[in-house]
Amino acid sequence: MGKEEQQRKLKEWSAETVKFYLDQVEQVNQDGKNDAPSFYNQSDLSRVDKCELMIIGINPGCGSPFSEWKLKDKISSDFLYKGNPVFEGKSDQEIINIMSINKDEDKKRCGWDLWHKIHTMLGFSGKGELLKNLAQFVITNMVFFGTAKQVQIPKGIDQEKCAEKTLQLIDILDPKVVLLLGEKSRQLFTKVAKITQMEDLVPGYHVFYSFNNNRHIIAIYHTAYYKFYTNQNNKAVIGKTIGYALDNSSKRIEKQNLESILSELINEESKNRINEISSKLIERIRELKKLIKANGSKQWIYNRDTLVHEYYTDIDIDTDKYKNSERNIAIDLFPKDNEYWITVFSREYDKRQSEKIAKEALGIEYEGCPGNPERHLYARIPMSESNEKIVETMNDLLKKIKDYRDKK
Repeated sequence: MGKEEQQRKLKEWSAETVKFYLDQVEQVNQDGKNDAPSFYNQSDLSRVDKCELMIIGINPGCGSPFSEWKLKDKISSDFLYKGNPVFEGKSDQEIINIMSINKDEDKKRCGWDLWHKIHTMLGFSGKGELLKNLAQFVITNMVFFGTAKQVQIPKGIDQEKCAEKTLQLIDILDPKVVLLLGEKSRQLFTKVAKITQMEDLVPGYHVFYSFNNNRHIIAIYHTAYYKFYTNQNNKAVIGKTIGYALDNSSKRIEKQNLESILSELINEESKNRINEISSKLIERIRELKKLIKANGSKQWIYNRDTLVHEYYTDIDIDTDKYKNSERNIAIDLFPKDNEYWITVFSREYDKRQSEKIAKEALGIEYEGCPGNPERHLYARIPMSESNEKIVETMNDLLKKIKDYRDKK
């Protein structure tokens, strides 16, 4: 399909889809409660030509302020064609800057987290520049209604019908790779596309795969799952998998071919890790979890051998309670050789923020953790040390962090 024909079809798709979404809003608002969320699409489709990659989440985390159902008469038929209102009137480079380097004062970070994570992944396969060319990638959603969480979409909204519209968009753009973010997105896609099962393509890395309508469908953890994506090896495995799919767009990926590409990454880290974690270590970390008080933190065991305590630091203005964010303060206790290491860090994974925590909360000089310099190495305790000593150290640390969090 030529560019002119594709753009014509995209405009037609936008007009039909806008009408469909407005009809959905009308149905939800028949009772006059006006509780339907607003909707929008993230990418400017007018800039797309020869799409290589479509990145699809379940639904936007927020909506466009001028797309409320009451303003339906002001929503043009090309609303979804033009994309995110923040892009309007901007050059291609200005839009890339918004996604990559412009500072978001509300979120206290530069660019979009999703863009940065995917860009980093693709970099491991030499494809990072793809996300700097608006003609070659599209970021969109299975459902365009914007809510903080997918479960908040009103029950009157037909999410399967919404997803059908996104599948129509996929057919028009005809990307080499469709990248689904999160389990909800994968479940809705497979249901509507009538895919009975997706193959666990890279066991241990949560990479699911299908070759559907002559294109690669790859489903991964959502990029918001920061605990998974702090591991550079995880990003490298997924990035090389996507890169392999982009380079081999005309045929189904065979597991054995991909394994040879990933062998250096997965052999040591994945195949041997479970064997390295003895049942005794696993049992002890469970025992320590019972003994160490959470003291206002969220407490859990990650990857069977790491005890995590996490303090929320942002305040929800509606409830006046602490809420989850990327500025959380985390404390990890995990085995390393013949010791237990305790690290303290900001979930922004910014060394400067972790340095601030070490100085202001703990009153000590910052010591970067080997292999993870953005984390402060608070303590190294011999495994021969008693549980009582470890518990005492952790309880003292958690009190200091909580006091600092509450004060700030």
